Amino acid sequence: MGIFQEMCEFVNRTSKPLEIIYDGQRTTLPPNYDEQGNKLEDVHTMLPVIVIPYALNQNVLMGSEDAVDPSDFVSKVGIVKQAGKKGRSHSWHDCSFLVENPDELTRVRLADVLEDPNAKIQIRGKAIPRAVDAGLPGMTTPFDPR
Repeated sequence: MGIFQEMCEFVNRTSKPLEIIYDGQRTTLPPNYDEQGNKLEDVHTMLPVIVIPYALNQNVLMGSEDAVDPSDFVSKVGIVKQAGKKGRSHSWHDCSFLVENPDELTRVRLADVLEDPNAKIQIRGKAIPRAVDAGLPGMTTPFDPR
């Protein structure tokens, strides 16, 4: 990730490795907790401070987004500011163990909301534009008698 002056500790709040991509480089955050939620004291991952927004946005706990403000979500990554000469280390984000339940629904099922088991979403996209539909002078349409 290059050489940067300001570094901080990134905490993987899950028990599985997480990926972070910044500036074309891929970094794997090893888990800071085991499957029971016990902290692994010997795991410390230091990365540049500039990577923080990318790490948080790339590792979202799906379904935790606020409907009104989608930038408000729970991240699987926690950040710890390291102690300076006169300061103490403190947590910028929640660094506690994150319990994930894969059986939980993270999105609302349309069939449940409409109470119709046959409810489906139809996706209608735009057709590929054709040159004859542009209406530019000099363009002929298939129905132009010229």
